[in-house]
Amino acid sequence: MMTASASSSLPVPIDGNGWPDKFPAKEHCSKCGLCETTYVSHVTEACAFLGRGMGRMHEMEQEVHGRSRHLTRTKNGNDEPHFGVLHEPVRLV
Repeated sequence: MMTASASSSLPVPIDGNGWPDKFPAKEHCSKCGLCETTYVSHVTEACAFLGRGMGRMHEMEQEVHGRSRHLTRTKNGNDEPHFGVLHEPVRLV
C-alpha cells in the first residue's frame, strides 16, 4: 500500500492535451516538461523561448563555463556553434 508521500515522489508523465497552446511559449514550445513541474513559476527565467531566451546564451556561457562558444565551424568538427561550449566533445558513432 502506498502512502501519500511515496506516491507524490513518483514521476508524473507530461500531459500533452492542449499542447502547445496551453504552454507559455505556444508554438515554440519544445515540450521539455518545465511547465508541468513545481518549477513552473521560474519558466520565464528558464525557458529559451520566452523573453530574452537564447539571447542570454553568450553571457550565461561566459558565467558558467568561463568562456563563450567558438562560433566558427571547422573541418575537424567544431560543434560549439550548434551545441554550445564543449569541454570534452563526444562523438556518437
